[in-house]
Amino acid sequence: MPDANRLLFLRIALIVIGLTFIFGVYTLGAVWPSGWAWGRGHSHYLMMIIGVYGTLGVFLLIASRNPYAHKSIIWFTVWSSVVHGAIMCVQSFNDAAERGHLIGDAPALLLVAIILATLMSRIDSPFEKGATAGLMETKGFTDQRGAAHLCAQTVIWLDWLSDKSCLVQKPRLEMTDNVRRCLNLHHRA
Repeated sequence: MPDANRLLFLRIALIVIGLTFIFGVYTLGAVWPSGWAWGRGHSHYLMMIIGVYGTLGVFLLIASRNPYAHKSIIWFTVWSSVVHGAIMCVQSFNDAAERGHLIGDAPALLLVAIILATLMSRIDSPFEKGATAGLMETKGFTDQRGAAHLCAQTVIWLDWLSDKSCLVQKPRLEMTDNVRRCLNLHHRA
């Protein structure tokens, strides 16, 4: 599958999963409590889960706009879903009253993890091509002048950051050969 299609499917999956986490957990807990709500009768646990997954759903919706920039939250969703789903499977086997979760929320979380991991594992962000090349490509710098400008801006930012002693107590950045070459490139461009 081409990366453009994979990215499109990832964005769709993030939206669907995000909306399900926001609106579906409560709904499924009310409609199918034996598969989605732990315990019998009123439970404070369900409200806590709705709060956590509702919040995660909001962040997945935000991540759907630019999955490259939000890989951490997507991978957190994958691994936390694997762990949570596995724990629920074990607990369902140990408690006969909770066996409905084996066909409810436990496999649903494992499915979320499989879908997101499959779509994320093949996505190459522009930054994985090399930090400078990827940044230049995303910023539209294809010529030497653009590269020199980007390099000079980075040096200025690093110099500014090293001056902020309230942020970190580090010695000023040394003028390395790479920085000198970068500045010379900027002056030539």
